[in-house]
Amino acid sequence: MKFIQKSGLFLLLIISLSSFTLHKYYISLTDIKYNEKNKSFEIISNAFIDDLELTLENLHQKDLELDTPKEAPDAKELMKNYVEKHLEIWINKKKQKFKYIGKEYDTDIVLFYLEIPFQEEIKSFEIKNTAIMETYPEQRNIIKLEINGKYKTFHLTKRENKGLLIF
Repeated sequence: MKFIQKSGLFLLLIISLSSFTLHKYYISLTDIKYNEKNKSFEIISNAFIDDLELTLENLHQKDLELDTPKEAPDAKELMKNYVEKHLEIWINKKKQKFKYIGKEYDTDIVLFYLEIPFQEEIKSFEIKNTAIMETYPEQRNIIKLEINGKYKTFHLTKRENKGLLIF
């Protein structure tokens, strides 16, 4: 009986995975953790390099060639500005400015490292992420939060691009 259950699960997994090859998915992931010791929000946000590159090239009408030896000299600044414009965070109903730590490429993904120092008691946390949505309206931006032992995941879309967590 267990063999039949495992075989069924394996077959279901194969069918599910094969369907991914038929259509490209447009997603990003932003992981946000509040570090109680440092009193700051530590943020890692990522996107597929090709999706971000196409978006930035459309906005700025220039070839950027991200993650290649021919990468445009201003690509780093364009990416930083883009993240600052499309990722917005409010804590206790006050818009926050984050510190841009940097970025790195990992295979076909670009990771952005950000931080928001925050000393006060956290009563609410709201996030808006509209990245890549001007290029791909079907883009989904997944937000994973871990704040003071409370976990929440948001699936943001062009239509519903904000998530709110109240403590």
